[in-house]
Amino acid sequence: MPTRGWELAAGAFTAFYLIEGTPDRDALKSHILSVGGLMLIAIAVFGFGDKYTQWPSLYTLVPVSGTVLVILFASSRNAGGALLSAKPFVVIGLISYSAYLWHHPLFEFSKIINIDNSSFILCSLLVILTFILAYFSWKYVETPFRRKDKMSRQEVFVFSLSVSLIFLLFGIAGLQTDGFINRFSEADRHLAGTNARANSNFAEVRFKSLELTVFDRNDRRLKVVLIGDSYAKDLANAVCESELNNYLQLSTFFISSTQGNLYLEEDLSKFIAPENLAAYSRDERFDHKELRLRMKESDLIWLASNWKGWQARLVPKSLKNLGNDFGEKVFIFGKKNFGEINLRKLLSMSASERQEYVNPISPRHVEINALMKGTLPDRKFIDISFLLCGNKSECKLFTGDGRLISWDGGHLTKEGSRFLERRILENFISTGFLTK
Repeated sequence: MPTRGWELAAGAFTAFYLIEGTPDRDALKSHILSVGGLMLIAIAVFGFGDKYTQWPSLYTLVPVSGTVLVILFASSRNAGGALLSAKPFVVIGLISYSAYLWHHPLFEFSKIINIDNSSFILCSLLVILTFILAYFSWKYVETPFRRKDKMSRQEVFVFSLSVSLIFLLFGIAGLQTDGFINRFSEADRHLAGTNARANSNFAEVRFKSLELTVFDRNDRRLKVVLIGDSYAKDLANAVCESELNNYLQLSTFFISSTQGNLYLEEDLSKFIAPENLAAYSRDERFDHKELRLRMKESDLIWLASNWKGWQARLVPKSLKNLGNDFGEKVFIFGKKNFGEINLRKLLSMSASERQEYVNPISPRHVEINALMKGTLPDRKFIDISFLLCGNKSECKLFTGDGRLISWDGGHLTKEGSRFLERRILENFISTGFLTK
């Protein structure tokens, strides 16, 4: 309501103004303002929608103002009203709410069944189907509900309440049964029950609990400051869920991947997307006093992020600056990628097929990882992608006991964290970084 209520208020005040009927207006002014309103709506429809259009924001004023102008000034006596009074627009107006309700499930379910609805032909077919279904639901659902001789107000409320209760009970049943998980075989239930929110929470909780934790001076384990984004959270879980916890004590600090986990004096705002500039200007990074204290006290400093291309090119300079200020204890952990995780496709496979299945990795990830590997010293770069997938452009998705490693193609499940830990521990011992 705080961010959207004013839109409803605009409509309410427009209604108050018109409540006594449409007042007489100057014909030329009405003509100009009604056409101007249509132009504002057209600008919003055809000009907005990319990632740089924040919503709601000042941009929202454009279509809202246009709509107000159309309602106030469009009439049969001017171009704006004449255009909207044309039969095709009237028909679209009549079925528009049904079309609004139908388009969402059609487009979303096409994604669920792996149909690429970004293609022009398929998108057009879905739009046509939307309008066909909208016509029938307008004719046989909306219209009868509006006719008092067909259905009384009491019948409308009873029917609506009954249907709402049915859907509510269905939703509660789905929630309580983890999406009716028993419809899958026992072997598939763990995979089918993969829960994005639960996995995200698992990654979040441990990292936050260790944020800027004061090191125990009496603890003989190595003191490690882990700095980064959600990929650093995965690394924290890999340490704490495993034998690595016997060697290391962690103190964490979050720096968003959109801002760059970089130790540089130069202004990086030219690389930051417009929607992230406010956070970039506000958030503390390596200038945080307590973080710098932990970094000085530590035995090791680990940086882990979902590195972007522009960041990968600046990491060598950042590493040099960190080395100048904190010594040779800084290590860079590469990013990881498992490609697109398609649970529906994986569930259609047998257990043995999943074990052998390899998923194509994002080419952009391969490119960035190769850049970092080629520009950073071997002793300073921990190639997570190699540890998890080998030196390939594809990766296995399951552990030896058939558990999914990544739930979204970039972040680890609980079993995936343990899988990563074993690979890191083997690497650290083989390189002499840790000794048993």
